[in-house]
Amino acid sequence: MSTERTPRVPLGRLVADFRPFARPGYVALAGVVVGVVSQVLMPVIVNTAINDGVVQKSRGTVAWCVAIGLVLVVGQVSGSYIELRWMGVFGERYLADLRARLLAHLHALDLDYFSHEPSGRVVSRLT
Repeated sequence: MSTERTPRVPLGRLVADFRPFARPGYVALAGVVVGVVSQVLMPVIVNTAINDGVVQKSRGTVAWCVAIGLVLVVGQVSGSYIELRWMGVFGERYLADLRARLLAHLHALDLDYFSHEPSGRVVSRLT
């Protein structure tokens, strides 16, 4: 029985690959934070509206809670949009860079490599 493991890509190399595309990643992370904070605060606002507004019959409290709830819903929607939009930008930029590096590597290979290696195998490895 072989205990041989498949090699893993070190986390440091992955972080170095992502570094040129950090700005869209940070914007997407900010969207995640806004969305999550808005989502977590919503039950607190509903609890306040019910306990302090409905039970104690305070229309002002209910009105404030509804207004804050609407702001939180806008925060959730905005956060999700920002996350999806900027993670897409991040992913597409990274993939374009990866494809360019693969093409540059192929161009740097010796012609002898292509005469000995079946073209299907080369395409399969690139894919």
